[in-house]
Amino acid sequence: MKKILALGCFLCVISTTLSAQTETLSDFQKISELKYGRNQIPVGTIGVQYSEELSLKPDIVQFSITYLTEGYTPNNASNRNVQNMNELKKYLKSIKIEDKDITTLSYMNYQQTVYEVIDNKDKRFETEITVWIDAPKRSIYNVIELLEKHGINNFNKDDYDNGYYFTIADIASSATLSRKNAQNSLDKISQALEKSGVDEIDIKEYKTEQVKQDVKKYFVANTIRIRTSDFDNVGKVFAKAQELKMSVNNDLDYTVSTEQRQKAEKEVEERLFAKLQEKAKRTIERNGYFVGAPSHLNIQALDYNNEYKYGYRGDMMANSRQLQDESQIANEIDVNPPSEYKITFVISGSFDILQNIKK
Repeated sequence: MKKILALGCFLCVISTTLSAQTETLSDFQKISELKYGRNQIPVGTIGVQYSEELSLKPDIVQFSITYLTEGYTPNNASNRNVQNMNELKKYLKSIKIEDKDITTLSYMNYQQTVYEVIDNKDKRFETEITVWIDAPKRSIYNVIELLEKHGINNFNKDDYDNGYYFTIADIASSATLSRKNAQNSLDKISQALEKSGVDEIDIKEYKTEQVKQDVKKYFVANTIRIRTSDFDNVGKVFAKAQELKMSVNNDLDYTVSTEQRQKAEKEVEERLFAKLQEKAKRTIERNGYFVGAPSHLNIQALDYNNEYKYGYRGDMMANSRQLQDESQIANEIDVNPPSEYKITFVISGSFDILQNIKK
């Protein structure tokens, strides 16, 4: 009895499934008839793509400016950066460039030890005297010993002048004292050399310089991007950046605004769809099929072919390199916009493939 009931349930499930499939098929036929009538039926889909390039006039320009400041404390470097950046933004607002058109691309602060001349109570001066001598080969070792007694260990052969040279150096708290000490050493060494038989002594170089020292410095680099539809503003902003000792980066870019892209897309949408549909027809109608309604459509605007970038290369910084001299910005940068900007519109979609119903 239990087996019969189980078989009855199984047959019920099969009946329900077949009924659902029949109902689904019936719904499909109804939808198909509503779309294409009783003479045609969808038998598949075809995916196609069509592209067309348009030339538009650029209406937006954008570029970036970097301001690098340095100081002996973090606050000193940061405060100087903020002060001048605020002055730049105030100027931008005066020529109708609003906050929404200014984007901060990066803000970095770091510290680094640099080797430079500093002006403080611990400064030092170094005098170097390069001395050339003509010494007989038989007395070279005597000369070397003599120089070593006076603290000179840089005796070298001069292949160009067929002689020998060495350097006397002295570091002191003032340039005068450094020169005096170096001269005293030179006099003593010269007298000793003459007694040892060296009679030709010449000074090749004599210089006194302040000694460079390791100094810890703090840097702040702030980069902003500026966007404007008034191309006359480009030269104005560059001039202001020059005045504020800021660096103009090599990324001046003329492009097309979103509004102009959307307008162009709307204008070509109908034509692109007709071209896409025609392409689908050419593909399948030779085999006796017909193009039905689209099941999917997509339009993209691509501008990867454009290379309208001009500008002055203003390195912002790399391992604490100083800002480049901005005095030649006006002469080195080309701010002329291109006459056209090419955008490729790509439309892709899927269409039903129809077949006549044979009666």
